[in-house]
Amino acid sequence: MADGGNLTNLTNLDHLDFLLDTVPLAPVAGHTTYQLEQDPEAEAPWTYADRNDDGSYDRVGGGDLDPATGDWTQGAFNADDIARTAVVYLRHWKHTGDLASKEHAFQNLRTLTYLQTVDGPNAGNVILWQQTDGSLNPSAIPVELPDPSDSAESYWLARTVWALGEGFAGFAESDPEFAAFLQDRLHLSLGALNRQSLAKYGTFDTADGVQVPAWLIAGGADASAEAVLGLAAYVETVPSDAVATTALSRLSEGVAAMSSGSATQWPFGAIMPWNKSQSLWHAWGGMAPAAVATASTLLDRPDLLTAAVKDTAQFTPQLLAAGGPDNAWSPTPGEAQIAYGVDSRVQSLVATAKAADAPGLLDVAAIAAGWFFGANPNGAPAYNPATGTAIDGIETDGRINPNSGAESTIHALLTMLALDADPDLRAKATGSV
Repeated sequence: MADGGNLTNLTNLDHLDFLLDTVPLAPVAGHTTYQLEQDPEAEAPWTYADRNDDGSYDRVGGGDLDPATGDWTQGAFNADDIARTAVVYLRHWKHTGDLASKEHAFQNLRTLTYLQTVDGPNAGNVILWQQTDGSLNPSAIPVELPDPSDSAESYWLARTVWALGEGFAGFAESDPEFAAFLQDRLHLSLGALNRQSLAKYGTFDTADGVQVPAWLIAGGADASAEAVLGLAAYVETVPSDAVATTALSRLSEGVAAMSSGSATQWPFGAIMPWNKSQSLWHAWGGMAPAAVATASTLLDRPDLLTAAVKDTAQFTPQLLAAGGPDNAWSPTPGEAQIAYGVDSRVQSLVATAKAADAPGLLDVAAIAAGWFFGANPNGAPAYNPATGTAIDGIETDGRINPNSGAESTIHALLTMLALDADPDLRAKATGSV
């Protein structure tokens, strides 16, 4: 157990450690990373883990496996999960001082930056998929957009910004040379965003008759929010960086502008995730309230906090009362519940409670986090603190998906880290009060 078997702590990195594998990083035109010549290997988590009848797990990639080549039609590893894995290890290291987590964060950040394209017209964008031999797979099967995956900005670029920002903040004092490398890569990412979505700052589109910001990353408040989390961590450390501060401010404004509805009118104050629809809300990538709440304090922008409060104090209680943290309302509930959506609610409630000095939201956070401990449609725990595994979801009829892939594991652990940082919240969430 990562925390030395201390059962008062819920965070257990054993399963995430199990998902990690060594990845060879060969010199490839347009792709390099920190100290590649000295250390041509790094780490990445397998995308999925299928549960066997005996309780063990098999690590698997995305799509189908070609037994002749060992390649997956998508890949074994992906930038989304590598970025978020780095965030888990960074936060665990910060919370506990665990040097193994520091090293895992370091190695996953090396792999993530290897996936980033460093020159040419796609500089700053990120390739999504990677095979076990380290080769890049820019065009997955089935086709994903953008194709090739570094030909435009993407959710994985947004998550790269998240990891780079938190990575810089984490390593700034203990390893200034590596932090400087991460800072350069963050600026490369911002260069890509500034010539793509952020070049549209101040312009608007129309979705279902409603004016919406046109400068969100890949059109999403969800993607943009995860970039905001990284930028906030970075700007708090380097407030003099005008390029990063401007990007943080503009992305935060765009996310907050997706706030819609009222206590009695759809979507009840939720921050809508996509600037192409006012009828579909989804929890996948739902960190928007956490992002704007965090940015509001850093930027001294109370207008941003208003959007976070409406989402967490109006919409989220309705979501939970209506059956729990469903992954989507369109506009009625009808989707499974997954760790990503639950964690997004918990992170947003905790961040908004802090920024707004609203401790009552922590009680709502405890209710949301209770999903991991049996307060869900199945009634069984969705996270096991003895193993660090988290189920891949609960269907609308209560059936459990027993697999435990990277995304579910990551977001369960992010919630556990938040609970371990607040013993009172942990006690309420686990029902031990």
